[in-house]
Amino acid sequence: MIAPLITLPTFITLIVLFIWTASSGIFIDNDYNENENNNGDENNNGDGEGRYWDWDFNMRDEELEAVKILLNLFILVVACATLLVPIGKAGTGIYERFNEGVLCAAMFMFGNMLFASFWYLANFGRQEEEEENNQNNDNGYNNYNQSYWTLDERELLAYHQKVVSYVTLALAFAFFSVSACIHGGASILPETGSTNRVPQSQDQTLVAMQYDRMSEMWTLLSLCSALIFVALFLAACILLGGDEGERMNEDGEVVSLITVLTWLTIVTAVLMAWGNEVFNVKSSGSLGVGMLYGGTKYFAALLFMVCALFANLSLDEHEREEGCWVASATSVACFVLSLLYLLFSTRTRKYQVSLIDSNAEMVKAGDFVRVV
Repeated sequence: MIAPLITLPTFITLIVLFIWTASSGIFIDNDYNENENNNGDENNNGDGEGRYWDWDFNMRDEELEAVKILLNLFILVVACATLLVPIGKAGTGIYERFNEGVLCAAMFMFGNMLFASFWYLANFGRQEEEEENNQNNDNGYNNYNQSYWTLDERELLAYHQKVVSYVTLALAFAFFSVSACIHGGASILPETGSTNRVPQSQDQTLVAMQYDRMSEMWTLLSLCSALIFVALFLAACILLGGDEGERMNEDGEVVSLITVLTWLTIVTAVLMAWGNEVFNVKSSGSLGVGMLYGGTKYFAALLFMVCALFANLSLDEHEREEGCWVASATSVACFVLSLLYLLFSTRTRKYQVSLIDSNAEMVKAGDFVRVV
């Protein structure tokens, strides 16, 4: 199977990036180092430089951004590890197409998590500033090839952002490709586990009731999500055009917010299309139900990651007040929606047999049995 071949190397790559960022020179108390060096004391950490780790809560902007990179990578590592569950269940069970659908959607949504990380870390707002600095720097070539440990905190942060963003972009396209391959193979599988069923009026009524409730929940959740993301996107665009947005966008925060919100809106539209096939068209069978379950589950993880990326982690009250209010609103909205999508995914898992039977218009007499 192709899924483990991409998942395991990705898991290792993300762990390496996490350790590399955590051990970088960004989290260093330079003030303390300067005082020690001025006093004539030479203290080294093994690399020939007098550097001291500073993990207190009074962090600088560069340290706060580095913490967000670490949070981003940690969430990606955990999400990547959980992919082993649908990988192990794929191709097994009575509803084989359901399990294949779960894996297909999980790989697709994890690719979107990687892609959203790229949009956030690409930091398009700094590109013009970096290009201008390179043009004004006569020793640009030498500075580009200088030692990694001689870079200052801002340069280190930009370097880590660039490396992590490019790696996540490459991995995102790999997961999109694997998801497409899985969907293509699952779509030709026969629908099993739903044959020779004798419908009974009591079971039909109960199944129809659960199906209608899930359909109403999905309609409300998907429409609210789309409206919230569109509203936040418009607010961010309006903010970018004002003087306050220009001040806040010195580090590319508003531009990153707009790109991530745009991508979330697109992913929400894809999820709405999957839900439409399950609840309205009723033509996707167990594959569509599996994709809806896996998609909502990992979409919740994507929203939680966006919540962490745009959360205001500063403990300074003045800096919190100067933060982008649209970013804070996005963080809160994504956290709430993440919980709602997680709740919906658990309901989908609980009533997966009812949804499959209603979607395929085949109802089985007797009690419901949850099949994975």
